[in-house]
Amino acid sequence: MLAELIPEIAGQEGGKKERKYYIRPSLASPEIPELGYNGRCKRQMVYWAMNFPIDNVNNRMYLVFDDSSWHEELTADWIRKTTWKLRDSQTEIDCGFFGKGHIDGILTDSMGKDYLWEHKAINHFTFQKYTDGNELPIDYISQCCIYLSQELAEYEINQAILLIKNKNTAQYLEFLIEYDKQQDIAKIVYKIDSMDQKEKKLNIEIKDILLRCKEKFEFVEKCRQEKRMPLREYEYSDWQCSFCPYKNKCWEAYEKEFADLSTDIELSNDLEERLAYYLELDMHLKEMEKEQKEIKAQIKQIMNEKDAKRAITKRYMVILSLFKSRRIDKNKIPDNILKQAQIEMLSERMTIKLKPVSPEPKRQAGKR
Repeated sequence: MLAELIPEIAGQEGGKKERKYYIRPSLASPEIPELGYNGRCKRQMVYWAMNFPIDNVNNRMYLVFDDSSWHEELTADWIRKTTWKLRDSQTEIDCGFFGKGHIDGILTDSMGKDYLWEHKAINHFTFQKYTDGNELPIDYISQCCIYLSQELAEYEINQAILLIKNKNTAQYLEFLIEYDKQQDIAKIVYKIDSMDQKEKKLNIEIKDILLRCKEKFEFVEKCRQEKRMPLREYEYSDWQCSFCPYKNKCWEAYEKEFADLSTDIELSNDLEERLAYYLELDMHLKEMEKEQKEIKAQIKQIMNEKDAKRAITKRYMVILSLFKSRRIDKNKIPDNILKQAQIEMLSERMTIKLKPVSPEPKRQAGKR
């Protein structure tokens, strides 16, 4: 009973506490194309700014959102048991254009050096991207830099310690961030993983970080005033859309929009080479996949002839192993249940082919 009741109560409480959109440090999400980072979807931000009702949040999501602050309390309690000092937790900071925010605290190490402290507790999926180095926590870094751009009470601080906790495993990542106010440059100095506790030097610089945050907020405000929606930045099947609170509204008219798109528009000749190269790559990939399957079959045949599941050559080792997988046999599911379980997914498919060559006009017979 409690397993049903708790998410339901969380949903009721979460619905009451729906936050209004306003510019604030925690919403800063710049686009950093040189790092391949788009940031928070602008279309989502415009929906929020225009006070559209959310339509894609379930009760469990409210539970997930709510527990982050409790993880911060747990981490702060651990820090207080070390030689580090933590104070001024949740102090309100006026950040000018970026509105007001609340810092998680000021940390002082054993040598008396002060740092801004920001704590985040996130899901395993996102945490793993930061651990593997596939992505940087740009939004959190931006928030730290906005706070560092202000006068933090009596402290002279230009560095922040960003501590990110994996809510699934209690693993931590620590990033040291420096911010140059004059140049508007963020520098991610290092990363430490609590698993191996080794400091990994990064020294990655992001130029104009606050300027880019400001430009994005200004774009959203412009769209709000003009009552227009920016283009979609993701496809329906992308995870960003799956977890977007405005997903249903965003995609409800998509099929009609797609039907109304222009046809046979002229593209620049510069695109010709890319189209040709795309088709060439596609052809090679298919040929390579076919060749790979043939070679794999040959290797397995030799292994079978030798009655072997493991073999070695001078440089390589070949291992055959068994693994079990599960799949759903649709024939064993009643039609009414199968129909209820099916969902429709919209996706765009791109096809490139050579344009048909128009036949040359026939010459009219006539006297010479």
